[in-house]
Amino acid sequence: MSNRIKIEQQHFLEAWSHLQRSGSNAAGVDGVRISDVEDDPFTFIESVSNKLSNGLYVPSDVKNLYIERNGKSRVVGILTLEDRLIHLAIKDHIEPCCIHKFHPNSYAYQPGKSATKAADRIEKWVKEGYEWIGESDIRSFFDEINHEILRDRLEAFINDTHLASFIIYLFKHKNRGILQGSQFHQ
Repeated sequence: MSNRIKIEQQHFLEAWSHLQRSGSNAAGVDGVRISDVEDDPFTFIESVSNKLSNGLYVPSDVKNLYIERNGKSRVVGILTLEDRLIHLAIKDHIEPCCIHKFHPNSYAYQPGKSATKAADRIEKWVKEGYEWIGESDIRSFFDEINHEILRDRLEAFINDTHLASFIIYLFKHKNRGILQGSQFHQ
């Protein structure tokens, strides 16, 4: 597989804007933070874009952060700023191909949707006389998803075999699943 990927500049700019709005200045294994490049983000963006389009980009190792939640310890990966920018730019690039394929009553991980909007929708159904509302979740879905299946589904959604394979390549550090902390997990 060729690692050459061309992503339009507007997707990188939107990704950078998202990173700035996120409020996270965490550094990955390379130690680079948003604050380190925010004086000249265009040089940083151009450098990352050139690496991608010339096939020179290699995903970095992930900095693991262990957090305690509900009595369980779980790993959250801190990607490098470069990796986060690439993940977000690709997400911004493919989202329009995917978003219309989701059920209108699905509220997870979609732009313009939220837990608050889901609760508002449920309230509306109750007022309309519905007595039963179902919720489903697949335990450890993001931790366990098979990369072959994910690539096949991505190919069907975005109609781009090369990009689907590249997205799986971004998770080279894992045999299964999508790292919590990745922009594709959101």
